[in-house]
Amino acid sequence: MNNIKNKSGLLVVVREPVPIHAEGFFVMDVDDSVSQVAVFEYLDEGGYYGSWLGVGRHT
Repeated sequence: MNNIKNKSGLLVVVREPVPIHAEGFFVMDVDDSVSQVAVFEYLDEGGYYGSWLGVGRHT
């Protein structure tokens, strides 16, 4: 298991594949709610590049 901390201070806990970059930020929506966006880039077990985008909404 690998622990990484991105520029925003968000602690990300991942198992294999190996993360190479993670970043998270908050976006204010037009209805005054807040969305959190997280971007992960990783290398899979074969050494191939992959990416993942996650969005969470806070009301």
